[in-house]
Amino acid sequence: MTRLLQMATDQATTLVNEAQTEAERKIAEAEQRATEIKTDARTKAERVESEARVNAEQMTSQAEARAAAVDTQASQRREELFSDLEREQGELTGKVDALRGFESSYRENLTGSLQRFLTLLGDDRPEPGEVPELAERRSDTPRLGALANGDQA
Repeated sequence: MTRLLQMATDQATTLVNEAQTEAERKIAEAEQRATEIKTDARTKAERVESEARVNAEQMTSQAEARAAAVDTQASQRREELFSDLEREQGELTGKVDALRGFESSYRENLTGSLQRFLTLLGDDRPEPGEVPELAERRSDTPRLGALANGDQA
């Protein structure tokens, strides 16, 4: 029995040692597999992060390029608008100057015409050269004198 006990103990020790060795081997394999998975995960994470950085840089570059293009277009459009406004201002200034010249000429012509008419009216004598005696002197009859002078009193 002692021998059996001894054999059982030896066999148990052997089984425990084998189980322990197997457990250590499995733990080592699991640790190695875990390390491989971690390394693979890190590699994938770094690759994803790198791709994300590249994409972000590309998007940033594209956005900056688009912003620069929009800024350039806005500047060109602003310059075109100011150029058009300056050209239009020049045209309108020319038209205003032409209208002022017309007004000045018109005033001069009108003033001259009116002065000629006034001169003609001042020089003009509506009565005939020969005035009858009755028209020159005062009448003894005031009513007849008023009628002769064109008064209706």
